[in-house]
Amino acid sequence: MDTHLLLGFLVISLLPFLCKGAPYCTGGETEKTDVEQFLETLNKARSSIASGTQKHGPDGKTLPHAKNMQKLSWNCELEKKAVGLKRSCPDNAPDAPSGNALLYSRYSF
Repeated sequence: MDTHLLLGFLVISLLPFLCKGAPYCTGGETEKTDVEQFLETLNKARSSIASGTQKHGPDGKTLPHAKNMQKLSWNCELEKKAVGLKRSCPDNAPDAPSGNALLYSRYSF
């Protein structure tokens, strides 16, 4: 998977949890400590996969090592795009059409 696509998805996923504080990027919304913790956590997990030490399943076997798995880094331009997209989203989920299952969940942050 393209690293930029993955990072973009992860940035968008984090937007609801962002706190106010000193941003990592100029004009950004994500605090430096959050970015560092996020990248450290993901890169540690990716390192296990890359080195072939990641356990897979109850039998204790490991996944094959990655051929080309680079460390993730934060992209300030992608964060700005994600923030812009977030601002264009409605605050309230639309009502489910009559006779259909509820497709949306409401979260309060």
